[in-house]
Amino acid sequence: MKKSLFGRVLGVDPRVVDDAVVGGLTLRQRSDDSLVFFTSDGRMISFVPSARGRAPDTVILERLPAADVELQADGWSIAEGKLLVPGHGFLNLREAPAQPSNVLAAVRDFPGHLRSSLARSLRGSPPPLESALADLARSLKESLVEAAERPVLALVGRGMGAFPDGDAAMCGFLLTGRACETGGRLRADWHGRLAMEVRRFLHRTTPVAIAWLRFALEGRTDLFQERLFDAMSRDVETAADVAVDEVIRNPFFPGMPFLTGVAAALDLVGSDLRQTGSSKNRSI
Repeated sequence: MKKSLFGRVLGVDPRVVDDAVVGGLTLRQRSDDSLVFFTSDGRMISFVPSARGRAPDTVILERLPAADVELQADGWSIAEGKLLVPGHGFLNLREAPAQPSNVLAAVRDFPGHLRSSLARSLRGSPPPLESALADLARSLKESLVEAAERPVLALVGRGMGAFPDGDAAMCGFLLTGRACETGGRLRADWHGRLAMEVRRFLHRTTPVAIAWLRFALEGRTDLFQERLFDAMSRDVETAADVAVDEVIRNPFFPGMPFLTGVAAALDLVGSDLRQTGSSKNRSI
Protein backbone atom coordinates (compact mmCIF):
# COMPACT_ATOMS: atom_id res chain seq x y z
CA MET A 1 0.00 0.00 0.00
CA LYS A 2 2.77 2.43 0.87
CA LYS A 3 4.45 2.12 -2.52
CA SER A 4 1.32 1.99 -4.68
CA LEU A 5 -0.64 4.83 -3.09
CA PHE A 6 1.45 7.28 -1.06
CA GLY A 7 5.03 6.06 -1.19
CA ARG A 8 6.99 6.70 1.98
CA VAL A 9 5.92 8.97 4.81
CA LEU A 10 8.62 11.66 4.70
CA GLY A 11 7.57 13.69 7.72
CA VAL A 12 4.77 14.39 10.15
CA ASP A 13 3.87 17.13 12.59
CA PRO A 14 4.31 15.50 16.03
CA ARG A 15 0.95 16.94 17.10
CA VAL A 16 -0.70 14.45 14.76
CA VAL A 17 0.95 11.41 16.34
CA ASP A 18 1.30 12.66 19.92
CA ASP A 19 -2.47 12.86 20.33
CA ALA A 20 -3.63 9.36 21.24
CA VAL A 21 -6.70 9.65 19.02
CA VAL A 22 -7.14 12.27 16.31
CA GLY A 23 -10.30 10.42 15.31
CA GLY A 24 -12.23 9.98 12.12
CA LEU A 25 -11.32 12.07 9.09
CA THR A 26 -13.47 13.25 6.20
CA LEU A 27 -11.81 14.18 2.91
CA ARG A 28 -13.02 17.69 2.05
CA GLN A 29 -10.57 18.98 -0.55
CA ARG A 30 -8.43 17.21 -3.11
CA SER A 31 -5.90 18.67 -5.52
CA ASP A 32 -2.63 17.69 -7.18
CA ASP A 33 -0.68 18.96 -4.17
CA SER A 34 -2.87 18.21 -1.15
CA LEU A 35 -5.52 16.10 0.48
CA VAL A 36 -7.34 18.09 3.14
CA PHE A 37 -9.32 16.32 5.85
CA PHE A 38 -11.41 17.55 8.74
CA THR A 39 -12.34 15.85 11.98
CA SER A 40 -15.82 16.09 13.44
CA ASP A 41 -14.70 18.96 15.70
CA GLY A 42 -13.23 21.01 12.84
CA ARG A 43 -9.55 20.09 13.10
CA MET A 44 -7.81 20.21 9.71
CA ILE A 45 -5.31 17.49 8.81
CA SER A 46 -3.42 17.82 5.51
CA PHE A 47 -1.50 15.30 3.41
CA VAL A 48 1.00 16.95 1.09
CA PRO A 49 4.01 16.07 -1.09
CA SER A 50 7.51 17.14 -0.06
CA ALA A 51 7.41 20.28 -2.25
CA ARG A 52 4.83 21.81 0.10
CA GLY A 53 7.10 21.55 3.14
CA ARG A 54 6.11 21.22 6.77
CA ALA A 55 3.05 22.87 8.23
CA PRO A 56 0.77 22.45 11.25
CA ASP A 57 -1.10 19.14 11.47
CA THR A 58 0.44 17.99 8.20
CA VAL A 59 1.69 14.63 6.94
CA ILE A 60 4.37 14.86 4.22
CA LEU A 61 4.23 12.01 1.72
CA GLU A 62 6.47 10.83 -1.09
CA ARG A 63 3.54 11.26 -3.48
CA LEU A 64 -0.21 11.66 -3.57
CA PRO A 65 -2.55 9.32 -5.43
CA ALA A 66 -3.07 10.10 -9.10
CA ALA A 67 -6.23 12.03 -9.96
CA ASP A 68 -7.86 8.96 -11.52
CA VAL A 69 -7.49 6.96 -8.28
CA GLU A 70 -10.80 7.00 -6.46
CA LEU A 71 -10.59 7.85 -2.77
CA GLN A 72 -13.38 7.46 -0.27
CA ALA A 73 -14.44 10.62 1.52
CA ASP A 74 -15.15 8.83 4.80
CA GLY A 75 -13.63 5.95 6.72
CA TRP A 76 -10.20 7.52 7.30
CA SER A 77 -8.89 7.83 10.85
CA ILE A 78 -5.75 8.40 12.91
CA ALA A 79 -5.27 6.64 16.24
CA GLU A 80 -2.12 5.75 18.18
CA GLY A 81 0.02 7.19 15.40
CA LYS A 82 -1.49 5.00 12.68
CA LEU A 83 -3.41 6.27 9.67
CA LEU A 84 -6.23 4.04 8.46
CA VAL A 85 -6.74 4.42 4.71
CA PRO A 86 -10.09 2.88 3.76
CA GLY A 87 -9.54 -0.10 1.50
CA HIS A 88 -5.75 0.10 1.79
CA GLY A 89 -4.84 -0.71 5.39
CA PHE A 90 -2.63 1.35 7.69
CA LEU A 91 0.33 3.73 7.50
CA ASN A 92 2.53 4.00 10.58
CA LEU A 93 3.09 7.73 11.02
CA ARG A 94 5.34 7.27 14.04
CA GLU A 95 8.10 5.92 11.80
CA ALA A 96 8.37 9.23 9.94
CA PRO A 97 10.78 12.06 10.86
CA ALA A 98 9.23 14.75 13.05
CA GLN A 99 8.42 18.04 11.32
CA PRO A 100 7.28 20.24 14.23
CA SER A 101 5.15 23.33 13.77
CA ASN A 102 5.60 24.87 17.25
CA VAL A 103 8.97 26.51 16.59
CA LEU A 104 8.01 30.20 16.46
CA ALA A 105 11.10 32.29 17.15
CA ALA A 106 11.03 34.81 20.00
CA VAL A 107 11.63 38.40 18.85
CA ARG A 108 13.54 40.40 21.47
CA ASP A 109 14.48 43.57 19.57
CA PHE A 110 12.55 45.58 17.01
CA PRO A 111 13.34 44.17 13.54
CA GLY A 112 14.00 47.36 11.61
CA HIS A 113 15.56 45.62 8.60
CA LEU A 114 12.66 43.23 8.23
CA ARG A 115 10.11 46.04 8.58
CA SER A 116 11.89 47.92 5.79
CA SER A 117 11.80 44.80 3.64
CA LEU A 118 8.07 44.51 4.26
CA ALA A 119 7.57 48.14 3.27
CA ARG A 120 9.29 47.55 -0.06
CA SER A 121 7.41 44.33 -0.76
CA LEU A 122 3.95 45.53 0.27
CA ARG A 123 3.80 48.65 -1.88
CA GLY A 124 0.40 48.58 -3.52
CA SER A 125 -1.20 46.20 -1.02
CA PRO A 126 -4.99 46.62 -0.72
CA PRO A 127 -5.75 49.89 1.16
CA PRO A 128 -9.01 48.55 2.70
CA LEU A 129 -7.09 45.76 4.41
CA GLU A 130 -4.44 48.17 5.68
CA SER A 131 -7.19 50.47 6.96
CA ALA A 132 -8.91 47.65 8.85
CA LEU A 133 -5.60 46.61 10.41
CA ALA A 134 -4.87 50.20 11.42
CA ASP A 135 -8.27 50.32 13.15
CA LEU A 136 -7.39 47.10 14.95
CA ALA A 137 -4.04 48.49 16.11
CA ARG A 138 -5.69 51.66 17.43
CA SER A 139 -8.27 49.63 19.34
CA LEU A 140 -5.57 47.57 21.03
CA LYS A 141 -4.07 50.73 22.49
CA GLU A 142 -7.27 51.32 24.43
CA SER A 143 -7.70 49.88 27.90
CA LEU A 144 -11.20 48.53 27.32
CA VAL A 145 -11.19 44.86 26.31
CA GLU A 146 -14.28 45.26 24.13
CA ALA A 147 -12.66 48.04 22.07
CA ALA A 148 -11.18 45.44 19.70
CA GLU A 149 -14.48 43.70 19.02
CA ARG A 150 -15.55 45.70 15.99
CA PRO A 151 -12.10 45.79 14.32
CA VAL A 152 -11.78 42.01 14.76
CA LEU A 153 -15.23 41.55 13.21
CA ALA A 154 -14.08 43.68 10.27
CA LEU A 155 -11.22 41.27 9.55
CA VAL A 156 -12.37 37.75 10.44
CA GLY A 157 -14.04 36.28 7.36
CA ARG A 158 -13.22 39.32 5.21
CA GLY A 159 -12.55 38.34 1.61
CA MET A 160 -13.28 35.59 -0.87
CA GLY A 161 -12.46 31.92 -1.17
CA ALA A 162 -11.57 29.17 1.27
CA PHE A 163 -9.01 31.36 3.05
CA PRO A 164 -10.13 35.02 3.04
CA ASP A 165 -7.49 37.75 3.05
CA GLY A 166 -8.70 39.19 6.35
CA ASP A 167 -8.06 35.90 8.11
CA ALA A 168 -4.58 35.56 6.59
CA ALA A 169 -3.79 39.10 7.78
CA MET A 170 -5.06 38.24 11.26
CA CYS A 171 -2.78 35.19 11.31
CA GLY A 172 0.20 37.43 10.60
CA PHE A 173 -0.87 39.93 13.27
CA LEU A 174 -1.38 37.21 15.90
CA LEU A 175 1.91 35.43 15.23
CA THR A 176 3.86 38.69 15.32
CA GLY A 177 2.30 39.66 18.63
CA ARG A 178 3.07 36.27 20.11
CA ALA A 179 6.69 36.33 18.87
CA CYS A 180 7.28 39.80 20.36
CA GLU A 181 5.52 38.94 23.62
CA THR A 182 7.58 35.76 23.97
CA GLY A 183 10.80 37.72 23.43
CA GLY A 184 10.09 39.64 26.63
CA ARG A 185 11.60 43.01 25.65
CA LEU A 186 9.07 44.45 23.24
CA ARG A 187 5.65 45.47 24.47
CA ALA A 188 2.94 43.21 23.05
CA ASP A 189 0.68 42.77 26.06
CA TRP A 190 -2.28 43.27 23.74
CA HIS A 191 -1.74 39.81 22.25
CA GLY A 192 -3.78 37.97 24.87
CA ARG A 193 -6.75 40.34 24.50
CA LEU A 194 -6.67 40.01 20.74
CA ALA A 195 -6.48 36.22 20.92
CA MET A 196 -9.55 36.17 23.15
CA GLU A 197 -11.55 38.28 20.69
CA VAL A 198 -10.49 36.21 17.68
CA ARG A 199 -11.57 32.99 19.42
CA ARG A 200 -15.01 34.51 19.97
CA PHE A 201 -15.57 35.07 16.27
CA LEU A 202 -13.97 32.03 14.64
CA HIS A 203 -17.42 30.82 13.63
CA ARG A 204 -17.74 33.75 11.21
CA THR A 205 -15.28 32.40 8.66
CA THR A 206 -14.50 29.27 6.64
CA PRO A 207 -13.29 25.90 7.98
CA VAL A 208 -9.85 26.33 6.39
CA ALA A 209 -9.45 29.84 7.80
CA ILE A 210 -10.63 28.67 11.23
CA ALA A 211 -7.92 26.00 11.18
CA TRP A 212 -5.18 28.48 10.28
CA LEU A 213 -6.39 31.01 12.84
CA ARG A 214 -6.26 28.28 15.48
CA PHE A 215 -2.71 27.46 14.41
CA ALA A 216 -1.76 31.13 14.75
CA LEU A 217 -3.42 31.33 18.17
CA GLU A 218 -1.24 28.39 19.22
CA GLY A 219 1.91 29.96 17.76
CA ARG A 220 2.27 27.30 15.07
CA THR A 221 3.73 28.03 11.65
CA ASP A 222 4.45 26.51 8.28
CA LEU A 223 7.99 26.30 6.91
CA PHE A 224 8.00 29.72 5.25
CA GLN A 225 6.44 31.49 8.22
CA GLU A 226 8.99 29.81 10.47
CA ARG A 227 11.80 31.21 8.33
CA LEU A 228 10.21 34.66 8.37
CA PHE A 229 10.10 34.82 12.17
CA ASP A 230 13.57 33.37 12.46
CA ALA A 231 14.78 36.17 10.18
CA MET A 232 12.78 38.65 12.28
CA SER A 233 14.51 37.48 15.46
CA ARG A 234 17.98 37.94 13.91
CA ASP A 235 17.08 40.95 11.72
CA VAL A 236 19.86 40.64 9.16
CA GLU A 237 18.89 42.60 6.06
CA THR A 238 19.69 39.97 3.43
CA ALA A 239 17.97 37.18 5.38
CA ALA A 240 14.94 39.40 5.92
CA ASP A 241 14.60 40.07 2.19
CA VAL A 242 14.82 36.36 1.37
CA ALA A 243 12.31 35.35 4.04
CA VAL A 244 9.75 37.97 2.98
CA ASP A 245 10.12 36.97 -0.66
CA GLU A 246 9.61 33.28 0.20
CA VAL A 247 6.33 34.01 1.95
CA ILE A 248 5.11 36.06 -1.01
CA ARG A 249 6.07 33.38 -3.52
CA ASN A 250 4.55 30.50 -1.55
CA PRO A 251 1.67 29.41 -3.83
CA PHE A 252 -0.06 27.48 -1.07
CA PHE A 253 -0.75 30.35 1.34
CA PRO A 254 -2.01 33.96 0.86
CA GLY A 255 1.35 35.57 1.58
CA MET A 256 0.63 39.22 0.81
CA PRO A 257 -2.27 39.63 3.25
CA PHE A 258 -0.37 37.61 5.85
CA LEU A 259 2.60 39.97 5.58
CA THR A 260 0.28 42.98 5.70
CA GLY A 261 -0.84 41.71 9.11
CA VAL A 262 2.76 41.20 10.19
CA ALA A 263 3.65 44.76 9.17
CA ALA A 264 0.65 46.23 11.02
CA ALA A 265 1.56 44.37 14.21
CA LEU A 266 5.17 45.53 13.98
CA ASP A 267 3.98 49.10 13.54
CA LEU A 268 1.92 48.75 16.72
CA VAL A 269 4.95 47.41 18.59
CA GLY A 270 7.11 50.17 17.13
CA SER A 271 4.68 52.90 18.16
CA ASP A 272 4.90 51.71 21.77
CA LEU A 273 8.68 51.86 21.52
CA ARG A 274 8.57 55.45 20.25
CA GLN A 275 6.19 56.48 23.03
CA THR A 276 8.42 54.88 25.65
CA GLY A 277 11.45 56.66 24.22
CA SER A 278 9.66 60.01 24.22
CA SER A 279 8.62 59.56 27.84
CA LYS A 280 12.19 58.82 28.85
CA ASN A 281 13.45 61.88 27.03
CA ARG A 282 10.90 64.10 28.75
CA SER A 283 11.90 62.81 32.17
CA ILE A 284 15.58 63.63 31.75
